Amino acid sequence: MLKKSSIWTVVLLSVLMLLTACATPNTSTQDQSAAPEQTQGENLQTQDNVTDNQTAETLSTQDQEKVTAMLPVLDSIILAMNDSGTTFEPRDEEFFWSVLYYVAVNYTDKVYMAELTDDALIKVPSRSVQEIATACFADYDDLLNIPESLVTSVTYDADWDAYMFTPSDRGMSSSEITEMSKNGDTINVTVVLDGVDTYKFTLVDNPYVESIESPTFYYSVTSAK
Repeated sequence: MLKKSSIWTVVLLSVLMLLTACATPNTSTQDQSAAPEQTQGENLQTQDNVTDNQTAETLSTQDQEKVTAMLPVLDSIILAMNDSGTTFEPRDEEFFWSVLYYVAVNYTDKVYMAELTDDALIKVPSRSVQEIATACFADYDDLLNIPESLVTSVTYDADWDAYMFTPSDRGMSSSEITEMSKNGDTINVTVVLDGVDTYKFTLVDNPYVESIESPTFYYSVTSAK
């Protein structure tokens, strides 16, 4: 009986040793297969971070200057929206010309070839008015008709091929660009009116710049709110 027990004990020990030996490689295999998965996850997270960093591009000094030069346009859009109580409406004749009017009369020194006439009107060549329009409205293709509501403020002089704007006083109101950032092909700009009201603009490259003799505005507004 003692001999049989010894034999069975040896057999059981051998089986246990074999099972232990088989189990050890399996555990190592599982650990090795898990390691690459963890590394891959870490790599994806890093790639996501790189993508985020690339999305938030910093504007060059030159681009910042070009965005700053857009303030007359952005401010005029704000004034037009506030006066009309509407949103950004590029295809509305009254809104369209209200924006151009504010640029011409409030920023005459920034408008190419604008001048004050003897009868105290601001004369702006049609090509300069068109340049303003390309900056104010990204979908611009031609000047809209002047609505009757603005005929006392804006008129066209065929002899001069120019538009005549009646001056006005905007008072102490002012706008300031507080933020600007680039996201792919668009530029996001924040403008604050009188230090209180905040407006958000989206800009794209002005497609008409190459055809303008002395461009002032290198971007076009796609949205304002």
